[in-house]
Amino acid sequence: FFVMPIIGPSTPRYLVGWGVDAFADPMYWALWDKQDEDWGVALSYGATGLKYINKRAENLELLDGLEASSVDFYATVKSAFLQNRQKFQSLCAAQNEEGTALPSYDFDFEDDED
Repeated sequence: FFVMPIIGPSTPRYLVGWGVDAFADPMYWALWDKQDEDWGVALSYGATGLKYINKRAENLELLDGLEASSVDFYATVKSAFLQNRQKFQSLCAAQNEEGTALPSYDFDFEDDED
């Protein structure tokens, strides 16, 4: 378990997924040929930075309350993060077992024989 300065709490597996998500980001590929130009790099990093600033702003009150009410803030954040990841993984596994994780694109067309 790590607490990254900007990203926040994460596990090694979560960091690898975060890297893959960053590589698969459409903004990254849209600006791929603009990497030599300053505005392309600034736009790509700026959009990523704004995303994490927004995440921090959305959870600022929650984190402040958590810090004020906890004895060990690190242990509390670690426990909350790991519980959240466990719940997310169990929900994804349940959806995969039920077959509802992906939309069904199977169409039943009736043949009209006139």
